[in-house]
Amino acid sequence: MSYCMRPASGDEMEEIFRIRYVCYLKSGLVRPNVMQKVSDCFDELSASKVYVATRKEVIVGTMRLVCDSPYKLPSDNEFPDIIQSLRQEDRVLAELCKFAMLGESSIRLFIDFMLYTIKETIRCNSTDMLVMAAGSNVQFYMKLFPFINLSSIYSSAYDKHLSLLKWDLTVLDKRLKQAYIYKKYPKEMERLFMARHNRPNGLPGNG
Repeated sequence: MSYCMRPASGDEMEEIFRIRYVCYLKSGLVRPNVMQKVSDCFDELSASKVYVATRKEVIVGTMRLVCDSPYKLPSDNEFPDIIQSLRQEDRVLAELCKFAMLGESSIRLFIDFMLYTIKETIRCNSTDMLVMAAGSNVQFYMKLFPFINLSSIYSSAYDKHLSLLKWDLTVLDKRLKQAYIYKKYPKEMERLFMARHNRPNGLPGNG
């Protein structure tokens, strides 16, 4: 089953907020609310990129990429010291968040969506992709992709334990080659890192 990944249009944002709400309510991530939508201040920033996956022109999934800016990142609220230390190391950060899939959308859609977002992250010259994850999603991300777990805390805002995961997008190393994404798409991943190496503003790989 083929999906189309693309940036969302302004006219689609209300539908995206509703899709988030439906998915998060079902999984217990949010409580019922009258507006029946999920959004935050980062949706308004030019540093945020919202993407959709469509099937037969119907939105079946959405994901948001927030590039670091003076307005900071969502994870600054939970892991401020770690995020700041990464900035002091001159890392260029981008955070993946607000992922939601409707109906019986498959693991294949998730993988394809992540691959699309990785390309977008590299295109923005980010050195590291961040994700906040909880519960079984932590190991899920770390099995599929070469994320490392920087820290875990209990978040009163989310009322659960959260982990901050980081993927160094500047190196094609052993960790990446052992991840599912590389085993499934080795040529695609090689091309991504080669393209970064050859870009004037890109960062060369180390492995």
